[in-house]
Amino acid sequence: MKIDKSEVKIIEYKDEYKKKYKELAMEWLNKYNLYEHEDELILNNPDKFILNKGGYIFLAEYEKQIIGTVSLIPDENKVFELAKLAVTKKYQNNGIAKVLIEKAIEMAKKEEAKKILLYSNTKLDKAYHLYKKYGFKEINLNKNKYETANLKMELNLN
Repeated sequence: MKIDKSEVKIIEYKDEYKKKYKELAMEWLNKYNLYEHEDELILNNPDKFILNKGGYIFLAEYEKQIIGTVSLIPDENKVFELAKLAVTKKYQNNGIAKVLIEKAIEMAKKEEAKKILLYSNTKLDKAYHLYKKYGFKEINLNKNKYETANLKMELNLN
């Protein structure tokens, strides 16, 4: 479905969106068979694993529906992890993922982060190319915290 991305509002997560946040993430995790225990922890407890640690969850809202999400999870010393980027299938290819990534990068800069890391999988080809457009570079996959990730990227903000 084609929409005007200027009509999409990016809002901050509230508990009332917990079910929709989980549904959005599960939609792509299941589609690509990438669901794992770590996802279960984060998606069932976003307050504990993201927000209470100083992280952020942003949601894309269109016509009072939540249609996309992205999270910034604090890592170590002024580093955030970009995670759970998802746009529901019906609204993909409208630039919504770009708007979500831009919001996450803007917030990381506002927090004076040094860099943003992300873990992904090469099955997510469109996401990989999108990350590269924003300047993320592939780095060595050491300290992999996800079973299904076979790719690690970073964006230096300094």
